[in-house]
Amino acid sequence: MAIYAVKCNISKSEVREDMYKTFDELSEIEHSNLLEEDDIKSTLEAYDRQYYNFTIFRKNI
Repeated sequence: MAIYAVKCNISKSEVREDMYKTFDELSEIEHSNLLEEDDIKSTLEAYDRQYYNFTIFRKNI
C-alpha cells in the first residue's frame, strides 16, 4: 500500500490515516493472522521512492 501511494503521489500522512482506518475495520473481523499496529509502522517504512520499482513476485505453481 505504501509503495503504491508513493507511485501515486499520495502523502505519507494520508496513507497513514487510511491504514489506521483499515486497521480499525480489520480488527473487527475474526481471522488467524492478526494485524498489529507494528505492521502499519513497518509498512510505512516502505514509503520511499527507493522502492518505486518494486514489483510483486509471483511464483508459478
